[in-house]
Amino acid sequence: MGVNHKKVPDIDFDDKPPSSSKHPLSGKRIRLIKCADPKSDRLPGSIGTISFVDAIGTVFVMWDEDGSRTGLSTDDGDVWEFLSVDS
Repeated sequence: MGVNHKKVPDIDFDDKPPSSSKHPLSGKRIRLIKCADPKSDRLPGSIGTISFVDAIGTVFVMWDEDGSRTGLSTDDGDVWEFLSVDS
């Protein structure tokens, strides 16, 4: 019984599907209430901008503090609130 080795394509995680940046949430400002990922050091109260939403609904946020990007999902227990335009 042989093992089938397939080459996994290189993935550039900065790339995003062209249509994802047109999602209605793209560009919205949020404040993090809770990040459910125990490995994340993102603190509640962090503020950022939604950069895109992928095909399964993960919301990717560019954080103001350091410019890093985190994927958030309500299905995983992440909680955030939307900020008003004048916040």
